[in-house]
Amino acid sequence: MVQTIFTVQDLLYSLVTGTVFPARSDLYFLAELEGSETEELQEFWLLIPVRRRHRIARCCREIARTSPALQFNVFFRHLLTDPDPFVRQMALEGLAIDVDRHAAPAILELLATETHLPVQIAAVRTVGQLLLAGELQSWSRPLRGELLAALLQRWETSQVPLELQCCALESMGYSSDVDAQHTIEDAIVSDLEAVRISALIAMGRSADRSWDSYILEAFDDPLPPVKQAALHAAGQLQLKSFLDICLTIIEYERDQELRREAIRTLSQIGGAIAHRALLSIAVADDPEEEETVTAALRNFADDNDLILPGTV
Repeated sequence: MVQTIFTVQDLLYSLVTGTVFPARSDLYFLAELEGSETEELQEFWLLIPVRRRHRIARCCREIARTSPALQFNVFFRHLLTDPDPFVRQMALEGLAIDVDRHAAPAILELLATETHLPVQIAAVRTVGQLLLAGELQSWSRPLRGELLAALLQRWETSQVPLELQCCALESMGYSSDVDAQHTIEDAIVSDLEAVRISALIAMGRSADRSWDSYILEAFDDPLPPVKQAALHAAGQLQLKSFLDICLTIIEYERDQELRREAIRTLSQIGGAIAHRALLSIAVADDPEEEETVTAALRNFADDNDLILPGTV
């Protein structure tokens, strides 16, 4: 009979001294920590071997993703001060799932001093999720301003690696602030392909259909990855102006990646015309395209007037 761990202290002690990693369900005890439990975490955490801390942090991140009712915010916040960068990265990714405004000061403090690029990127992405939550839940303007300022600083600092700058730009898409919008508007005409793609990602995240003309113009870019990013943004914003473009692509385009992106965009735009077009290519020569079409058609499954192939 498997022994059951009943307290946080017992769990932490077993993680320090045990030779067998606990069951996934035992890690649930690290959710919703309070009072003396947080003190026990502070006392025992760094006594746990580093490779085991890696595994715990990764497992709790996955539990947070698959079991949203379990709140690991307090646990992840504690992990932000772990000396190991991988643990800090997992904590930030967990906080991007289990979003709580009380985590904002600790995340901004970490971002100000962090030197490991993967952790910096995770922090910037988590700040984006905080911005999104702040917009949806009407957090205070000063707090949203602090979050945006941290992103703008990474974007405007030339010594920052381009990958981190692009992540900051993408996260700005969640902000309705005029400074964020002006930054994205300037970035879409950059000479750098990566920056133009990130600007389109930001536009797609914004839920602002006024970017329509910019996305249409970006689709004329000669580089296929930029075209794909434009299609992706158009799908996220459900831009009807891209319906004919997508229909033309699936009729004549040979580039498989561009075709698959157009298929996904059609499913997001929706409507009877898009549905008929997808049905016409439901059986494709390319297995990946056929799989993409099948997934796209599931978006129409709730419409009683639209029938999936093979269901009649």
